[in-house]
Amino acid sequence: MSAANDTPADDKLKSRAVSSVNGSISEEEFYRFQEQLLELRSSNYGLLGENRRQKNYIEMSTEKVSLVAQVKVSNQELLSTKEVIVEGIDMERERSASLQRELQEAMEQYTNDKQFKRKKESNRRIAELA
Repeated sequence: MSAANDTPADDKLKSRAVSSVNGSISEEEFYRFQEQLLELRSSNYGLLGENRRQKNYIEMSTEKVSLVAQVKVSNQELLSTKEVIVEGIDMERERSASLQRELQEAMEQYTNDKQFKRKKESNRRIAELA
């Protein structure tokens, strides 16, 4: 801000401000302080905006971390459930294989019994004919 851009009202305000300091600072120093004050206010405004952005970023990051933790817990629960299901499937496969063997043995026994009965029936018929 320069003195060339000042309006008469600004000049009057500045004169009062400078005179109120009882002449302890020059008008040039007053303008320099006023420029510094404006720069500091502008910088402060920018920093406040950056602070708000950083707070929002931190809040969003905190929410994301919380969501990731929830997903992790959920995934661990799913993994645990999956392990239980896999164990159950493995047990059912073993049971199925055992039942399959029993069925195969029973069918072989049935076939053997049937063949034995046929032989016995054949031997009986031969004995009757003889």
